[in-house]
Amino acid sequence: MGPPSRDIRDNYAMRLSSLVALGLVAVLAASPTAQAPPRAFVFGLDGSYATVDMAALKIGPTNPVWQKTVRGFETVSDLHYAVYGVVDDAAHGRAFLQVGRKQAKYDDGYLVFDLNDERIVGAMGIVGQTDAAIVKPDGTRIFVSYLEPLPSNPAAAIGSRTAVFEGGSFQKLEDREDHLIDASPSSCFVDDRVLYSPHRFVDVVAKTMRRGALTGQPGRPIACRRNRLLLLSLSEQRVATLTVHDVGADRRIVQFDTGATVTGINEEEWRLTNDGRRILRDEIAAAGGDRQRTGRVTIWDADNGRRAGEIAIGASAGTIGGLIGIGQDGARAFYQAGRTVWVLDLVKAAVAGQIDVPFDAIAVIAP
Repeated sequence: MGPPSRDIRDNYAMRLSSLVALGLVAVLAASPTAQAPPRAFVFGLDGSYATVDMAALKIGPTNPVWQKTVRGFETVSDLHYAVYGVVDDAAHGRAFLQVGRKQAKYDDGYLVFDLNDERIVGAMGIVGQTDAAIVKPDGTRIFVSYLEPLPSNPAAAIGSRTAVFEGGSFQKLEDREDHLIDASPSSCFVDDRVLYSPHRFVDVVAKTMRRGALTGQPGRPIACRRNRLLLLSLSEQRVATLTVHDVGADRRIVQFDTGATVTGINEEEWRLTNDGRRILRDEIAAAGGDRQRTGRVTIWDADNGRRAGEIAIGASAGTIGGLIGIGQDGARAFYQAGRTVWVLDLVKAAVAGQIDVPFDAIAVIAP
């Protein structure tokens, strides 16, 4: 069976946009130059959110993200929507909420949540299993890579595509299947024009590509922030070696043996902070034939590879969800265990406090 027709794809995409069209309050496009908010936000799987006073570590009232946009929370609840992921774009005062129907095997796209006005201001409709999304540094374009499902079997994919959305109106500009532009956790922008996606550089304006075999690049790319690419390689004994590479200058910053024995190459186990200055390992260990998070976070300096410390979360193993957010300044991280979010001080390598959350938290966005 061939791919669904353009009419079918557009019909799916329109479903999500119709949530915004139902609103009693006029929907205004968010400006990509909006300022980052001074408070933190916790988002939940059920579409709840709350703000957090970071000085007092005090959480505010719980609200549904769509309360100020659609005709009452019941309207959305009847559609059985849930939030499955959050793309942090606090630099432009917004978050992209990956949403889908709870009984479906695919996503319906993203709702755009204004962090300053605390309301939905747009929607980016797709139909498929979202792989990743990346925002241009100037906020003018959003790239979403996803797997397109078979109409007869949403759990099966036809192939991968990348949708390109305008950053102010959130209108879809392109829907590509040529794999020229791919968003992934190890993709990042070198500047406002050039995107590095492992092993190639793409000019997203001219839509041209050049191969990018980085000098002395060892291992698998697993994260990219602020021009810094993190690569992981394993010895025969599965001891992890990390390399930090400057993709813009094509030079190695540091390579070091972590001394950590790992279960394999797991992208979700490793993070670069948003400023690119620290590497975090959200430890995963084998337990009874399964892999699970241990509640330990190890910190390395991304400039010199020095081990900066380890933080242990005091929570029972069955409740640990792992890292769900990193502050914009790279000094704090947020770790979820049950309905508690632990605030981690990455400078002191210590627990700074905890926040009790009345819903199942999946993401934190903080200044």
